[in-house]
Order: sequence, then structure tokens, then C-alpha cells
Amino acid sequence: MAMENTPLRIKIKPYRSSYTYKSIGTPPLSSLPSPISTFFREHGKNHILIFSFIIFYTILIILGLGIWIVIYGQNVDVSISDAKCELPELPNLFRDNSMRVDIERGPGIGHVVYSERTNTQYINVTGCPNQSTFLYHYKSMDLSWAIWDQEKDGLFVLNETYVLLQCMDKSNASMIRKEIKKADAEFNEKLKRNSKHASPLVDDVVLILLEAESREKFKQEFPRLMNFFRNIESNTNGSHKWFSMERYNVLGRNSAPNKPYIYSGQSYWNLEARQNGNWIWDIFEEQGFITAHSDGSCGGFLGPSDWSTSDISYWYIQEKYRNGNKRLLPGNHHFPVDSICDNYILSKKGQVGNSKFENSCVFKNRLSKSVLMQGFVFGLSPYCIGQKTLAQHSLDWIENFLSEYSGKRRFITSTFFDTNIEGIINSGLENDLLNLIEKMIAKEKSLLSKNSAIIIYSDHGLHYGNEYRTFEGYLHHKQPIMMMLLPNQLLETYPDFESSLDMNKDTLSTHSDFHQTLLHLAYGNVDDMNHDKYNKYVDYFLGSFSENTKLDTRLVKTDAEIYGQSFFTPMSKQRTCDSLNIPGELCPCLDFSTLDYEDIEQKELIDKAMIKGTNYMNKFLKDNHLDFVCNLFHYDTSDNRRVDDNHNSISFSSGFFNKNLAPEYEMYHVTVKVKNFDSLLTIRTSKNELLWSLVDEISNLEVYQDSVSELEWSICRSKLRNELGNSLDKEIEEVAKHFCFCLK
Repeated sequence: MAMENTPLRIKIKPYRSSYTYKSIGTPPLSSLPSPISTFFREHGKNHILIFSFIIFYTILIILGLGIWIVIYGQNVDVSISDAKCELPELPNLFRDNSMRVDIERGPGIGHVVYSERTNTQYINVTGCPNQSTFLYHYKSMDLSWAIWDQEKDGLFVLNETYVLLQCMDKSNASMIRKEIKKADAEFNEKLKRNSKHASPLVDDVVLILLEAESREKFKQEFPRLMNFFRNIESNTNGSHKWFSMERYNVLGRNSAPNKPYIYSGQSYWNLEARQNGNWIWDIFEEQGFITAHSDGSCGGFLGPSDWSTSDISYWYIQEKYRNGNKRLLPGNHHFPVDSICDNYILSKKGQVGNSKFENSCVFKNRLSKSVLMQGFVFGLSPYCIGQKTLAQHSLDWIENFLSEYSGKRRFITSTFFDTNIEGIINSGLENDLLNLIEKMIAKEKSLLSKNSAIIIYSDHGLHYGNEYRTFEGYLHHKQPIMMMLLPNQLLETYPDFESSLDMNKDTLSTHSDFHQTLLHLAYGNVDDMNHDKYNKYVDYFLGSFSENTKLDTRLVKTDAEIYGQSFFTPMSKQRTCDSLNIPGELCPCLDFSTLDYEDIEQKELIDKAMIKGTNYMNKFLKDNHLDFVCNLFHYDTSDNRRVDDNHNSISFSSGFFNKNLAPEYEMYHVTVKVKNFDSLLTIRTSKNELLWSLVDEISNLEVYQDSVSELEWSICRSKLRNELGNSLDKEIEEVAKHFCFCLK
């Protein structure tokens, strides 16, 4: 149900997109022909003859190696010297005309009143002007609304988990949600843990994921937060310090391949291959933490399979359901997404007369909601639930959770999609986020203990739109935010942690390192361990956990354990993309150049890439009998331009290539414009794939969809299903939706 209008990778051929680069070496001496050794034994004293022999065989070896490379070179990997990983300065992506998002937060129309005597929650509605009657909607009521007169019938009883309210004059819409109650949690406070277990390093951990936010863009977009971080010691009376990992890098292009590394330690293809992950909620719960999680999106409304692959709940559910677990969602508490989905459906249907529920949210500066929606997970769905944005509801939920479980160990993970948009400075989100962080660690009676950690991070930078198609935006995408607010209590107890963090901040790191750091926070305090032996230390507490746990949680060998390392341990300065399992096309250490269509050689490669891409897409549509609905593609070259109602005419827009590699291995990223419809496609390939005839089978070629609208695909899908019915294969549909454009 959750829409995805962010770019999703389409694999043209099933292959691992992670390139590995290995040096081409000469054959070992032991592989040389045996007559060589015989010659040296017979003519060992004839130096002139020996010298001539060496020259002859050297030339022969060089010629043989050259022939070997010509014949097999297209399958040979080449080396990348990325040990230093010198990153260029990331420029400011914001322009003077960037839009500033600020949303006026109204007083709401009611608040919860709790009766301890009857254990009942009531709603006192005070916000409807000059009237006591209002409309209300429960999830159990389908799309209908009912009327309540508070003056006549008394306070409204909150029977379900949430209710949507609307004044009779169609103003001041609001959502009222039950407070988090300890009795609602599945957490077992009498959990018996093995006494041999290492104890946690901190009391509380709060993770805040800002979708599609690069590190440098965050610094530019949230100046007040950055000022708070840079002066955190004075703002928190010395309780916390701020650390920013300045070379933190992605492992995938969008959310689906990146989030599993963070939360499970496994790649998504390992999870798809039925390998279990080391889920961080399970680990912290086993250590006595009460946990909570929010994907920040509408998922699970119709069932467990309703989550998007960009939500980590999707991957967690797949494993838990497969293994027969009773609980299918991450965290003891989960943000009530049913209210988000319900609001979306009601708004889409235009309930309550001609009014839409989300219109109660007031955007300042006359901001167009349609502009703000382009990066949100619902596409054109409501950004607000009542007078609060979804982000404000989520932050309030975090605050309520921390308040309800005060004095307990707490672990919470949350996601915000407000940053998944280009050219927007979200001051509304900054105000609310800063307000919560201050409540957590900068107040006299803070929500968190003095020994708590707050981590603000992202899974990737922005990967679509005009921003991403620039070279600067391409660099931003690789480097997401990774900032930590860590307690001085921890750093004073383990002073080597701070020295490691200071040293590692300019060292190449990934989501695998982040996952290992979270495990370190959960199982790092081992009394009888020599903390100077850092690398062995990480392996020690991982092994200790696996041996001692008595629950259904089992640590397995994950990608994070193979490639990752805790931020609290000193990392090698010689880390490379290859050693960290960073795909070649996402390596920040490589040198990229912009493609020039005026250059004859580059024009030829661009044209070949585009023709191969269009040929593949057309062949896919024809082979699967989708071309009666989905338009075929035609590539407009400078000498072959055509606009046809039966074709999607596409033309070269922009591109760049990697010039670190040997010419035949260069990777090309070509973005094209689909003229008939406002959408873009990106084709990624390498030069050695373009050197052969265009009629050859396409191998390592990928097509990305950058911005096809959900509305367009809904129309095409409806036409396809009307014609094909149940014969429309789901896997084919998953591919087709990214480049199926149909006549309306």
C-alpha cells in the first residue's frame, strides 16, 4: 500500500552490483615452462646467451599477457588505489530560491482526560468554536463519521487506540491517541538473564533516522541543530559530547539495501536468502531494555505484507514470520501506523463533505503542499494528521514513550521522511527536533539519563530529482549523516573510546560499522577484558553473547561482523571500498568526470548506452506482452529525432563516468528525459559492455527510475490487470512499474 516515488533499481540481469577490483598480476615463476630451468642448468656460465634468452622470454611473456588481456580482459577486474580516500569538499546544494518549510502548529480541539478510578480515558473537546458537537471517526467505522454532542452526552470515551476528530464547521481537525500504557507492552520486566552476560555501556539509546539526508546537507539545512551540537557541552552542563563521522558511506543506492545493514547486520540479499539477522531490538531487549520503533510511514494496515521494502519492518517481519515467532514487528512498542493509513484513506476519499482532513495543517509562507509531498512516502497523501505534521506526532510519541518508562533502560528507533525532498529547508522539523533533544538531555529534569546516547543518521543521501543528477548531488548521496551525542560518563569511564572516535571521524566507515557500534553499546562492558585489545574485544563480546543467551535470539556471522568495526575501536587508515564491501559505483574515493556529448568518443558511448537501454526495455515489454498498454521507447539522437504517440521519446539529459579505472572498465551513469511524460531514467553500465555489437545480449546494465509518478503507474497497472487478470506475474509487474508509461 505504501507508495514509493523514490528511485528504485531495476536489475537488467540478475547479478551482484558490487564490483570488486583486483590487480592483474603476471604468472608466477612456478608456472613458466620447464625448458627454462633446463636451459639455465646447461648454459649457466654463458652470460651473453643468458641475457639474450631473458630478453626473448620477457618479450614473449609481454606479448602473451597482451593477447590474454585482449581475449579475456573484459572479465578481468582492475585495481583501485583508494586507500587514502581523499574526498572532495561537498558544496552547498541550497540556492537562494530554496523553499523553507514552516508549519503552524495549532492548539488542537481536544485533550485526553484519564480517570484512575475507572481506568478509562476520556476526550475533552474545547477547540470547536461556539459549539459542543463534533464529528468523530474510529478505525472500526470504515469510512463513515458520527456526531457527538459533548454538552448533551458528556465527555467522549476513548474506546480504541485512536480517534480522528473534526469540528462541524469542517475546521480544526485533530487526532487523539491513547497514551502509552505499561500494560500494553509485551516487555517482560522479570526477564532472567544469564549472569555471565556483559552489561550495557549506556542506560538509554535513541536513534533518529532522517531519510535521504547527506551529512553536509544536514549542516546546511539545520543550522540551529548544528549550533546546539557544536556547543553541546555548555548546553548540557557537560553531560554530553558531539561526534560526527565525516567519511560515513552508503552500501546501497536507496533504503532497501542500506537499512538491513544497520538494523540486522546483514545485507538484504542475505536476508532474502533466509539468513537470520542480529536484530538490534532483540539484542537490546535481551539486555533488559524496553524498545520501541517507528518506520514513519503507512505500512501493515492491510497485513504484514503491506510494508514497503524501504521500511525495516518489512525485513524483520519476513524473518520472524518464517521462523514462527509470535511477534512480527520490531520493538516492544510500535508507532500506531493504522491512524496514518486511516487518515490517508479518508483524505483520499474526501470525506466530511468536500473537506479533506489534512487541510487543517497550516503551511506558512504559502508553501504548496504538492511541492512538499514529492519526497514523502505517500506521494500525494496528507502530510498532516490534524494540526500536527506526521513528524510532530512521531516526536510526541517518542517523548510519551520516554516519559512513561522513566527510570527504565530504553531503546527507541524512529524514521522521518521530511528530509526526503530536494531544495527544501525544513525549519518546522528542525524546531520540533531541537525541542525534543533539549528535553532529552538539556533540561534540569531530562527525559534521558546522564548516561544516554542519541544518534542522528541517515541511510543515504538524496537519490532522485535535479539535485541527484548533478555531480555534486551524486557525491552528497554517498555520504549520509552520522552524528552521535555521547555521554561524558561513558567517555570518562573508557577514555580510549573518545580517542578512537576522534581518530575514526575522518576514516572511511559504513552502516556495518554502525551496527557493530550498537552491539558494542549493548554488550560492551566486560569486566575481565583488556580494553587495549580492541579488535579482539569486539569479537569477544559477540562470542560471549552467542554462548550465553537463552532466548530465541541467536547471533550469526553477519556482513557487519565480517566488514564492520565499532566506532569505539581504532580503525585502520588503510581502509578501502573493497575491504568494506562498498560497491564500486558507490565508492566515494573514485574520481568521476562529467560526460560531454560534444566529445565524439563520449557521444558514441552515450548513444550506445541509450540504444542498449531502450532495446532492453522494449524487448522486456514485448516478451511479456505488455506493449499493448506500456508504450515502447525511442531514443532521440541528434541525427534521428522522432516523436510518436506510440513511443516514449527519450533524449540524453546528463551523465558522468568514473575515470579512475582503465578505459575499458569505466562506469557510465547516463540520465535521460522521457519527453511524453515528466519522468527520468538513469542507465548505468561500463565501457567494456558497450564495445560489442548492439545486438549482443545485455549483461551488466542497470536502469533506474528517478521520478515516475504513482498516479501514472496506477493507470497503467489498472489497464494491464483488466487485460491480463491473474496472468500478470507479480515479479514482472515489479519490474514493469518502473518504466511502464501508458497513454491516458
